[in-house]
Amino acid sequence: MKTTEYQREYQKKYREKNRDKLNQRSREYAEQHREEMKEYCREYRKANKERVYAYETERRRKNKEKRLSVNNNT
Repeated sequence: MKTTEYQREYQKKYREKNRDKLNQRSREYAEQHREEMKEYCREYRKANKERVYAYETERRRKNKEKRLSVNNNT
């Protein structure tokens, strides 16, 4: 089915009219997504620091226990 000249003109006007709305919506979505990602990254880095700190603390504690046990055996 061929589109008539009238339909093409109507579609063209409709697209031009809605293009600005769509661009605005996509900009708003991108901004919102950027903010969500910033928050997610901030939380991830914080959790990662805590995890690394816990790991390092545990490692130090085990090494200290090893040293003490070696010193006590001699």
